Amino acid sequence: ETGFDIVFCRNVMIYFNDDVKKQVQKTLYDALGPGGALVLGPTDILMIPELFTLHRRRGYTYYVKK
Repeated sequence: ETGFDIVFCRNVMIYFNDDVKKQVQKTLYDALGPGGALVLGPTDILMIPELFTLHRRRGYTYYVKK
């Protein structure tokens, strides 16, 4: 399989409605490889938490593809 190891999408989601946020996050999920990480901004909300596992390290929050 292929895909990105990490995708940064910080402070972008605040400009979209909830339906578009879900669509964008699903697209990013599909672009990640197995175990890939999604990094959102501190004000961004993960709309599809069932697809990711929350991780926190050194003050950073990121989501790993299940």
